[in-house]
Formats: sequence, structure tokens, C-alpha cells
Amino acid sequence: VVSTTGKLSRELFEYRESKGQGHARDFLTVGSMGHSSSIALGIALEKPDRRVYCLDGDGAFIMHMGAVSNIGDLSPKNYRHVLFNNGAHESVGGQPTLGFRLDIASIAKGCGYAHVLTASDK
Repeated sequence: VVSTTGKLSRELFEYRESKGQGHARDFLTVGSMGHSSSIALGIALEKPDRRVYCLDGDGAFIMHMGAVSNIGDLSPKNYRHVLFNNGAHESVGGQPTLGFRLDIASIAKGCGYAHVLTASDK
């Protein structure tokens, strides 16, 4: 699991701790907002026998959207990109993003993602 800078990495860390799980297979991206999807892509390409999950935020996704076209083009079958859209840069003060104004699913499809699913808590 590769998690993006900030709150998602903290949540993953706390979840693993609460379950008594180790962190050996987690890459908690610190100080590199927007790069977790590229890091996860590199791992997926290097380790094709392992499923790789990228836990990403809307702010990070938008910040380095060019990576999405590379992921779609290369389309490693072991790569899963999970995006959490809260419409804000939660970790750095809650500044709003365009996350709720963009059709992120259509962007992913347009960049070559073969399977795009959406879910909401509303």
C-alpha cells in the first residue's frame, strides 16, 4: 500500500496499529504531495506479482494529474488507485480543491483506466 502525504498516511498508520498489523508493506509518502500514484506505479511495474494499492487524495491527484495518463497508458494489472475525495487539502489547513467540481472518474477513463468505480457515503 502506498498512501499519499498527510491524513491518509496517518489514518493508514493508525489503522495498522489498532489492528496490531505491521507496516513492512506500506509506503507512507511524507512531504511529496501528489507523488504517491507515481511511486505506486513504479512498484507495480517492478513487482508484477504483487497487488499494489495507491491511497490518494483529491488534492494530490489534481496536483500531479499528468501521472494519471502514464498509469492509464501502462495499465499494470496489479495496480489499484483508490481516491478519497473530500474536496479539501485536509492535511495542510483544509483549503478547498476542485475535487467536487471535476468529474474525476471521467478523467481517469479518459486517461486510459480500464475500470473506474465510484462510491459515496451520501
